[in-house]
Amino acid sequence: MKTRDRILNAALTLFNEQGERKVSTNHLAAHLGMSPGNLYYHFKNKQDIIYDLFLQHEAQIESALSLPKGAQSMMTLEDKFNVMLGVFESLWQYRFIHLNLSQLLSDNPKLKQRYREFYQACLGKLDAVYLGLNEAGIISISQEQRKGLVTNTWINVTGWFAFLQSCVLEEGQSISKNMVEGGMYQVLQLESPYINPDYLADIDALKQAYQLALV
Repeated sequence: MKTRDRILNAALTLFNEQGERKVSTNHLAAHLGMSPGNLYYHFKNKQDIIYDLFLQHEAQIESALSLPKGAQSMMTLEDKFNVMLGVFESLWQYRFIHLNLSQLLSDNPKLKQRYREFYQACLGKLDAVYLGLNEAGIISISQEQRKGLVTNTWINVTGWFAFLQSCVLEEGQSISKNMVEGGMYQVLQLESPYINPDYLADIDALKQAYQLALV
């Protein structure tokens, strides 16, 4: 593995386990058994490491939200489930970003600009997913309703970590993968009013599964 990749992998692990604010470049270099100078050869500072990790997260999310060419009108519930699973898997894998998102964006103007571009790209891809579900007859939704659903889904997904931190976690408790996946239940709740009757039983079964993930 290239040194640059080793640094990113170790940083992701430590940031997730300890919180990005508690991990300095010196801590990271010591963890890797390298000199700080060697680390700085690859990354000028911690902000650059965070930025590159965000780019990895961005690529995963955009891939999860991207439908195969020509698949829109043939979407299935399994396709939709795979989209959700891919998004929440990446949220978990890069959870340090969402546990401290506002501060990270405030500290790094380059990251803030990139995040705004990422947000716009994700809204477009999410809109295509809901359009595909509509064309496949899984949901019935107007263009105006779809626009609102896209925005509300984004708010729910990106605000899920803040909700867990402020309303769910007990003192000393850490966010678990099951808690993160519990956000899928909330997304399904947002979508429920638009689900066509033939698919309600399947959606209810999914909701039951992911409602339990929050307990």
